[in-house]
Amino acid sequence: MKEFLDDIRADVKKGNYAAASFLILIVIIVFAVPTLWVKIGNQSDKTDAVRAECAKELKEQRKEDQKRLDSTIAAKDIKYDNLNQQFNDFKDEVMVKLERNQQRSEHLDQEGKKVIKAINKEAVKAKQNSKQLDSVSKNLVP
Repeated sequence: MKEFLDDIRADVKKGNYAAASFLILIVIIVFAVPTLWVKIGNQSDKTDAVRAECAKELKEQRKEDQKRLDSTIAAKDIKYDNLNQQFNDFKDEVMVKLERNQQRSEHLDQEGKKVIKAINKEAVKAKQNSKQLDSVSKNLVP
């Protein structure tokens, strides 16, 4: 490297700026470009490492998010199943009460019909008794 610098100084002192410029270009190409290339390569390796780490973190985050989503869905399914079971239990209870009320209604209808028949029989008897009393009272009155 020192030899190149000495040659550049000598060319500049002679006024040969083209040769000095060419030698400076060679120094840049020979020494600076490989150094930059290595730095860029190292940076690329670092970038790849960061990308891999980010990808790994994203994958882990996706797994956690999926677990949370699955647990939320499972909780909603359980809640839905519980509500559905409660509804079915309530529906069954209402149906049982409805059936009991229907049976009571039928029983009361039958009892009511019996009472009406009994009242009608008593009314007929009362009418007959009334007629007998009317006939007896006519016979008693002069």
